[in-house]
Amino acid sequence: MNASELNKYIGREGRYTLVAPLYFDVKVTDVKTSYGRVRVLVEPISGSGEAWVDLSSVQLYKEEE
Repeated sequence: MNASELNKYIGREGRYTLVAPLYFDVKVTDVKTSYGRVRVLVEPISGSGEAWVDLSSVQLYKEEE
């Protein structure tokens, strides 16, 4: 995945599942690859903090057209 493909995730919102059934809404603020996996920096929509997580643990909402 090249940089322009990764950048499409920045600014997207989705649902991060920590441990089912615990989940919360997040916004992607940065993206990178690590050992071949896509990682995203997320911050909660409501609350504070941020964390790097695997993209596979975030269900992105459909983009508005």
